[in-house]
Amino acid sequence: MGYPAWTRLFKDKSNILLIHHWDTDGISSAAIFTDYINNINGSKLRIDYVVPSAGTYRLLPGDNLNIPRKNYDFIAILD
Repeated sequence: MGYPAWTRLFKDKSNILLIHHWDTDGISSAAIFTDYINNINGSKLRIDYVVPSAGTYRLLPGDNLNIPRKNYDFIAILD
């Protein structure tokens, strides 16, 4: 069985940024997503994780998320 068509987004992608919520469903979403895309591309991926401060329920312009400064091939916001 092959991967779904949308997984082609990750082919030849090496730098991924995941911004996820700090609670149980956000952490679980990030873990499931990471496991899934690692199965597609293996160890070729470099994944950076950014988590807003606990108690933050939205992202606003000017929020300091401490995102590493580099180019990303793919950015996902998960919850």
